[in-house]
Amino acid sequence: MAFYRLEQLIKVTDGYRKVFDLPGKSILLMREDGITYLLNNACPHLGVPLSKGRVKEGVIRCSGHGMRFDLTTGSPIQNSSPCEKLEVLNAEYDNDYIGVSF
Repeated sequence: MAFYRLEQLIKVTDGYRKVFDLPGKSILLMREDGITYLLNNACPHLGVPLSKGRVKEGVIRCSGHGMRFDLTTGSPIQNSSPCEKLEVLNAEYDNDYIGVSF
């Protein structure tokens, strides 16, 4: 497992949203309403990047087909078509940086 340092904590303020292309995975780091989220940038429905998705009350809505996911658990929210969970990653900290290991 490798640790990837992503961003200085001081830069991760509300409204922050940035994609990091790491080996084998595109990661979306974002902060909304005082909560920092790390997730796979690909919607599990059809792989559409979630970086353009709309966030409201802890839920992200894919801009491609409207699929909605709980940002804490990754669980899909009631939709007409079945969908797998969104991969949500655990943030790790190294001094004044946020990162992820996988």
